[in-house]
Amino acid sequence: MKNAFINADSVLTSWGYAEANGTDTKVEVADDFNLEPGAWKLSGSDWVAYAAPLTVASCEAALQAELDAGAQAWGYDSVISAASYASSSNPQFKAEALAQIERRDATWAWAAQELAAFQGGTQTMPSSTAAFVALMPVRPARPTAS
Repeated sequence: MKNAFINADSVLTSWGYAEANGTDTKVEVADDFNLEPGAWKLSGSDWVAYAAPLTVASCEAALQAELDAGAQAWGYDSVISAASYASSSNPQFKAEALAQIERRDATWAWAAQELAAFQGGTQTMPSSTAAFVALMPVRPARPTAS
C-alpha cells in the first residue's frame, strides 16, 4: 500500500511505499496517488490545493526573479549581468544597463515600503507572490541608443 506523509499543518510532504518519514504523519493512499508535495493539504478526508502563506522572503525572491526575467528578455543572464554594462563603451549596452538599474532601484525602494507596511500591519499582504509582483514597477521599454 502506498503512503502519503503530512506535516503538523496537514501539508503533503512526500508519498511512496515507505512506512515512515521522520516525524510526519502517515496516511494510506491509493497506489495511483501522485499529488505534488507542498501543493496539497489534507482537510478531513479530502486533499485540497494548498499555497504556502506569503513571507517577506518569498516576496523578495519573486521580485528578484521578475527583475532577472526582465533582463533575460533582453538577452542578459540576470539583472546583475545587465547592470554590469553601465559603463560600457557600447551605447546600446549602456542604455539597456541604465534602464535595468533604474527599474531595479525603483523596485527595491518600492518593496521596502510595501514590505514594511505588511510587517507593520498597516497594509494586508497580497494573496500570492504573483499578485505582489504585479504591483511592482513595470518593465521598461527596451531603449535604443542614438
